[in-house]
Amino acid sequence: MTDVWAGADLGSTNVKVLLADAEGTVLARAARPTPRAGLRVRPDELADVLEELILLAAGAVSRPRLRGVCVAGVGEDGVLHAGGRPLGTALPWFDPSRRAALDRLAELARPDDRLRYGVELDAARTVAAWALIPSADLAAADGWVACTDYPALRWTGRAIMSSSLAPRTGAWLLDPGAWDIERAGRFLPADLLPPVVPAGTVVGELRSRRLADLLASDAVVVAGGHDHPVGASVVHRQDPGAPLDSMGTAEVLVRTLEPANRPARTGDRRTEDRGDRGDHRTGDLRTGDLRTGDRGDIRTEDLRAGDRGDIRTGDRRAGDRRAGGNPPPGMDLSPAVLGDGLTALTVLELDRNMTWLRDNGLGPCLDAVLAGRLVVERPDRPVFAPGAAGGEPPRWTPAAADLSAEARAAGAAWQLAQAGAAALRALAPDAEAAYAAGGWTRAPGWMRLKAAAAGLPYRILAEPELSALGAAHLCLPGPIAPVSVRELTP
Repeated sequence: MTDVWAGADLGSTNVKVLLADAEGTVLARAARPTPRAGLRVRPDELADVLEELILLAAGAVSRPRLRGVCVAGVGEDGVLHAGGRPLGTALPWFDPSRRAALDRLAELARPDDRLRYGVELDAARTVAAWALIPSADLAAADGWVACTDYPALRWTGRAIMSSSLAPRTGAWLLDPGAWDIERAGRFLPADLLPPVVPAGTVVGELRSRRLADLLASDAVVVAGGHDHPVGASVVHRQDPGAPLDSMGTAEVLVRTLEPANRPARTGDRRTEDRGDRGDHRTGDLRTGDLRTGDRGDIRTEDLRAGDRGDIRTGDRRAGDRRAGGNPPPGMDLSPAVLGDGLTALTVLELDRNMTWLRDNGLGPCLDAVLAGRLVVERPDRPVFAPGAAGGEPPRWTPAAADLSAEARAAGAAWQLAQAGAAALRALAPDAEAAYAAGGWTRAPGWMRLKAAAAGLPYRILAEPELSALGAAHLCLPGPIAPVSVRELTP
């Protein structure tokens, strides 16, 4: 038999699954578009696709035996449930109907929201979706759970929320690591909130009819988390504190911020102990070491509603975890997937800006820049203003008026690279190198621009599905092999 552990990334566009061995080496993978009913998601259909992809990947492995599953994904989408089953569809974070709740959210917003909750309060936050739930649906519900954590509920009967997902709601306090009952309770009764547990916590026994022939007798479900921090945990295992530049539809820069001048303690979820998942605890929710005998310590009464507001990521408070006292400005924050720190991330528009340049007739010139066939000279003045979050459109500056198409494409690409470099410097001013992942890393000209703009070597990770791999790694009971990289110097 070949023991395998599954990691999944439930993305807005695609569901991706991979199977890894005990050292984290990828053995097989599968992917499929995220199933939607219009813009909405049916959680059971999402879980069905996840099971189908696990079986599809398992077909490429000799005599596989599934030991554990861990799921990463977005945190803002979620659904009410009763009896362990969803009561409806999930409203995705990008659905424009959420903007109808903005007036109700405005009175809750405070200037220090990002420091207290890890995010600014806007229509993408889960509280906006909570504000739109009809009262009759609330009355019928046993609880609410994020779509990323819904498979864990279906497979184990236990509703939880991974700690790196909780801040995405806009109603979970980094310090003391608990639900803000006053803010959440404006829209969702407190007894419907799930307990929050650290990444790597064993939620319970994996029970699935469809996967029954594949399951080991001790197969478990492990809490995952927000896709970008989970992906960045792969980098953190290899190079603690190094930044990750993840370039897909958006460009997301992520880094784990370690506590300043704080020694590691026995029982802490420290990086040095990352191979020993027995240290990852929240009260009695022990990770254990994936043995059947350890599942008895995960008790339903430990997840009771009365304790939900007090479940913290260990006993470590966000104020103690901040590097240098305060995180970089403008960054979203969440408890770190590994270690005692915080994960900081920032999101930049990338694909939308590239698409705008193509739509303005620069497709062939832009392709030449990205492929490295067109030499890019650094412009002496900004020629392009990239589009930003909130729908701000891209535009040319007056300096672009007399430039050729080639010069416009080169100048715009350079300024997109510069925008990423500025965010990288804010996130990791002391970085000696940056790691890179995502589809844009396959464009050699673009990656040379990135390294030149940052003035840093870029280490391009060979694994294309970093969040799914990070999720699989959270299941593993022992030391994990590093992911190979290809270094590109400026």
